Amino acid sequence: MTATASPQTDNAAALAETTASIAEAAIDAGVLPAPPEEKEDDENVLDLVSIAPTRRLVRVPTKDKPEGQTFELRLMDDFGIMQQQELLSWGRRYDALFNKEEDLTDDERLKLKHYLDSIFDTVLDAPKAVKKTMPDGVRNRVVTAFTLAPLLARQEADRKEAEKAAQESPQTSES
Repeated sequence: MTATASPQTDNAAALAETTASIAEAAIDAGVLPAPPEEKEDDENVLDLVSIAPTRRLVRVPTKDKPEGQTFELRLMDDFGIMQQQELLSWGRRYDALFNKEEDLTDDERLKLKHYLDSIFDTVLDAPKAVKKTMPDGVRNRVVTAFTLAPLLARQEADRKEAEKAAQESPQTSES
């Protein structure tokens, strides 16, 4: 035995479809507000997308453009875990040698220059021909910017988050 739809059931389905079409058109025209979108439970989601840093731009003087040329500074996330560890290690050693109170030995001077050049060559996204012409002072500023970039990005993200929280919190006035 097969069930057949009654004329009333057919009319109800057609009415529901027509109503949905009219509602969609009204939302599209701005007459009706759009229904709220279903959101994930934000409290239980670790959002790695919104905290993903963007590459910083650095302007450095070059042989061809002494007024400065802009290049990207790579992020720690651009490197694999082994190269990240190596960069962090080089950075600590460079910092320790650069800030040493006593005069450097010849061996320490060579190591300082090696770490400076290695970090610089790794983190500045620029052609080798351009990198070769950069003096140590510029190299040092680029390396310093690379080591400070994650800290500055985190501070900026924290500042934006605090501003957003302040805007969203209800304004209370004392009476």
